[in-house]
Amino acid sequence: MDVWLWLFGGDATPNPLPVHQAIARAVVVYGAGVVVLRLGKIRLLGRASVLDILLAFCVGSILSRAVNGSSTFSASVAATAAMVAMHHALSALGLRHHRLGGWIKGVSVPLVREGKQLPANMKRCGISDHDLVEELRLNGNVDDLERVEAAYLERNGEISVVRSV
Repeated sequence: MDVWLWLFGGDATPNPLPVHQAIARAVVVYGAGVVVLRLGKIRLLGRASVLDILLAFCVGSILSRAVNGSSTFSASVAATAAMVAMHHALSALGLRHHRLGGWIKGVSVPLVREGKQLPANMKRCGISDHDLVEELRLNGNVDDLERVEAAYLERNGEISVVRSV
């Protein structure tokens, strides 16, 4: 028990935390974070949804408190687990209920149809003509709007392009 207290400082510690305790806590918190996030089956990188991004910021904030000792270790890990469980529950509900899923995760918005821009949708999404042309080149390998069957602003913020045949 004395080693535990020396290494981690117990559950709640006075600030500032000694360097060796911050390092030990960082290692354990990182490991606990990996386990909790893997159990939650979360995509934090690549094709991240708004829920994934929000969770990443919140988990980072909560776990940092466990490392620097500004919150109790157990409360930080428990709060992280609760957030991952909430994320999992909302994702499952969104999967089962399409309307809720669209509200939580967003919906794709058409920007181009049959080679014609949809100005109202572009304005609503904050996409300029230059932004659209750039994305057509990058994601569709197309430099002419007339060669685009459709383009969508997807839920993850990327623009997908369907080229005309």
